[in-house]
Amino acid sequence: MKFYEYVVFTDIDEIIFPNSEEYSGLDDYIEKMQTKYVRCKGYDLIHLKDKEPVFDSSKTVLTQRNFWYPTRWYDKTLISRVPLTWKMGNHQVTKKISNRDNSLLLIHLHKLDFDMCWNKNLEKAKLNWNEEDVKTNQGFQNRINQMDEFKKYYYHWPFQNLPIEEIPTDLRSTELF
Repeated sequence: MKFYEYVVFTDIDEIIFPNSEEYSGLDDYIEKMQTKYVRCKGYDLIHLKDKEPVFDSSKTVLTQRNFWYPTRWYDKTLISRVPLTWKMGNHQVTKKISNRDNSLLLIHLHKLDFDMCWNKNLEKAKLNWNEEDVKTNQGFQNRINQMDEFKKYYYHWPFQNLPIEEIPTDLRSTELF
């Protein structure tokens, strides 16, 4: 049986980013971590079509995107040295204190580019969805196939009026991603 000192769990469209003024990288953050697990401060990056060009994969993300919004939905516990039990979608752990560290960011890239997100949604909407998920509206955003409904989700979920902010310049100037 193998053991690991730490486990870092993240989805493919999530970036864990420690404060670059305090840490040289994620490895430095983990080396200095004093708790058994830590919860990130979550942000959803958002492409505003009227203010930014389409995404160019030959360039870094943060040189092309200027906006995000904070969301508790992505305040996720993603680094741990103890076993954890996650709830739906791995967004929360059960029976644990928060341990949120505001210097450890989780940047969700789902809304990196409006058109890419829309096309991905159209493909996902065609899938065979679990009847119980459909009935309880779990993963509703993945089944949207009408543009008006998609725009409503894209610009207003999980808040009626997204608290869109500019990403700090010092963070955007990094070339990490």
